[in-house]
Amino acid sequence: MPALQHTGCLAAPLWVGRRRPAPLVASKHAAFAATRQHVLRAPAGRCVGPCRAAPTTSRGRVSPGWDASKEEREIAERGAESVDDVQIRIVQWYPGHIARAERQLKEQLKMVDVVLEVRDARVPLSTTHPAVPQWCGRKPRLVIMNRADCVSAEDRAAWDEFLQNTKQRYFWTDGTSGKGVHAVQRAAQAAGRRMNATRERRGLRPRSVRAVMIGFPNVGKSALINRLVARKIVASENRPGVTRALRWVTLGEGIDLLDAPGVIPMRLDDQVAAGRLAMVNDIGEASYVDSIVASALLARMRGLPSAREVMARVEKRYGIPAGGSWGMTTEDITWHVADSLFHGDLETAGARILRDYRNGRLGWFALEQPPPADWLE
Repeated sequence: MPALQHTGCLAAPLWVGRRRPAPLVASKHAAFAATRQHVLRAPAGRCVGPCRAAPTTSRGRVSPGWDASKEEREIAERGAESVDDVQIRIVQWYPGHIARAERQLKEQLKMVDVVLEVRDARVPLSTTHPAVPQWCGRKPRLVIMNRADCVSAEDRAAWDEFLQNTKQRYFWTDGTSGKGVHAVQRAAQAAGRRMNATRERRGLRPRSVRAVMIGFPNVGKSALINRLVARKIVASENRPGVTRALRWVTLGEGIDLLDAPGVIPMRLDDQVAAGRLAMVNDIGEASYVDSIVASALLARMRGLPSAREVMARVEKRYGIPAGGSWGMTTEDITWHVADSLFHGDLETAGARILRDYRNGRLGWFALEQPPPADWLE
């Protein structure tokens, strides 16, 4: 039996050591849970050092899970196991409207002059669609690091150094407050002037620049568009899947913008990256189990450069003695929140932990760090 330790902070005692395993699937899959075996599919040889997974690159693109700790990767891989030939993944979400929108987007891109690619500044690698460079070809592409207010100054400085080395033009924005939006607008206008100068040399009339804003669901595209036109012309909510069809919007100042629904890869094979999309609410809630993603989030927090400060805030918020969280598994922490605050309801506890991170109650910080610059050489 694990030992009991009273914290004096919450009504329920703190369990030290592993108490019971968190369920790997939602209640709708409970029939499979009893036969589930916890097997880590990735062989040990794929790990580099005590907690880093071997990085993978493809044409200069770094795997989003390059900085995952062993604990985070184990949770992700465990959630992707098969049971009785039924694949139950930690995250798998591809609504029909996204498939339709992706087909239409590829056609519309032929008429576009400049691409505005929006990423979530908290998870810039996980919100990078691997097919975007191929879709864009030689068209100018501006990377927009949105939700800049949700990361720390140290995070921004680290990503500044990395992005400058990639030679990719980028902007920090906050669609909610409008910070950085005018710089994006000026860059799009400049692209339009260059485009019209080329048309004039060919004897063609000038026209409005055609831009498209693309990115994963819920990275803040609609909020950015509303800021660009200084009024609400498209629906904007803090949940994925609000924009479901392509539409052209006139921004004024000679810019026509194509607003596209969020697009994601058809298969989320990298479950570490998929889990991070769930952590920041960039993917549908019905596609994942809150308790699993919350445990993976806590594991990610323990792998950050600012882990000591972040986990101290976790301990204070959930009534864990100072430094006590380091002697617990992340599943133990989730169970502690469940027992202390929600009468043992693990999924409600997982949802609370996720909501606390998204709302900044555990601090504002990025979940992904830039890889070493030489990995892209």
